Amino acid sequence: LPDLAAAAGLSGLNVIELPGGESNGRSGSCAPRGVLVHHTGSYDMIGDTSNDLSYARWLAFTGRPDLPAPLCQLALSAEGVVYVCAGGRANHGGKARASGPMPAGDANALYVGIEAMNSGTQGWATRGRDAAGEPVTQYDAYVRLVAALCVHYGWPATHVRAHRETSTTGKWDPGGI
Repeated sequence: LPDLAAAAGLSGLNVIELPGGESNGRSGSCAPRGVLVHHTGSYDMIGDTSNDLSYARWLAFTGRPDLPAPLCQLALSAEGVVYVCAGGRANHGGKARASGPMPAGDANALYVGIEAMNSGTQGWATRGRDAAGEPVTQYDAYVRLVAALCVHYGWPATHVRAHRETSTTGKWDPGGI
């Protein structure tokens, strides 16, 4: 997905491409046919852009001891800022069960993964500003980002799934949506 930043930019949100982000990725196939939405599980305060950038870098290049980075293709802060973490395969979805028109299989190959910086219980009404300076909630930013990806890549809205819809291990994200 060498054009991921351009695709995300169609949302009208502020997009920050991490250095090396679009060429970042794990080995293995990555031919997404839809979008898988998540939350990170960490509370994201409003107005903490340096922390958001640091967290996006962690998602992109560090990962967890049990799960190597990148952990998503895109990260979305509470302020509605999109960070491009990986243009290639990311470890975000694991094994997926079939959901709607999307087949069972390797979610990391089937979906572009978006991690919203959100605890899952904090709500989605935090407000930031879009690229035009207009107020935007994290929820609205999420919807705009997903819609932009679907339009750009030609995917129908039915190819958008919450992790809880595909998880074989009981994931419940994104919470509160």
